[in-house]
Amino acid sequence: MKANFEKRFLAYFTDVLFALILSLIAIYVLKIKLPFLDYFLYFFTTPQIYTVISYFVYILICFLLFKGVSIGGIIFNVKVVSKDDSKMSFGQVIMRSLLQSLFPLALFNIAYMLLYRTQISVFDACTNSKTMKIRDND
Repeated sequence: MKANFEKRFLAYFTDVLFALILSLIAIYVLKIKLPFLDYFLYFFTTPQIYTVISYFVYILICFLLFKGVSIGGIIFNVKVVSKDDSKMSFGQVIMRSLLQSLFPLALFNIAYMLLYRTQISVFDACTNSKTMKIRDND
């Protein structure tokens, strides 16, 4: 069964918060310096760059540790699978996490889903996937 927009949004928002926390830890606690950071500072701030990288790494770690479900997905009972209901491939996960880590595209996706009242996100269309409930108990 497909997951509704509100649960998908809350799961994504929770995942972004986890990525933001990871990026703040990397910047201010671990004081990790990225050698290529200077090239991007003309367009983005340091926290933005770290959050994008942290989100990408966070999603990959969740994919490996939690069998394809993020912490936001666990909390809100949703998961992303291939359109044929099989587990997403590693390539699909990489593409989806890259797309989702780009905040402007995520905002466009939210507007698209609300405007067209669809359960299919831009990320679903690009990665041949869908979001569904983990358990059908709510």
